[in-house]
Amino acid sequence: MTTENSPIEKLPSSAVQTQAMASCRKKKNEEATFLQDVRDHIDEFVNASMEEHKTCFQKTIKKVGC
Repeated sequence: MTTENSPIEKLPSSAVQTQAMASCRKKKNEEATFLQDVRDHIDEFVNASMEEHKTCFQKTIKKVGC
């Protein structure tokens, strides 16, 4: 089994944290239809790194816990 390095693994740790911190979902276009927004959301989810998913999940848990 081979593993491929993702572009985010080649960045310094501070760059990874900055990119991951900005990863949680924000609507790109306020005038987008519901389906356009869902399509954008799915694209962001599929293309996000594991670090981005982890950070967003942790932020969500913190929001729910407070």
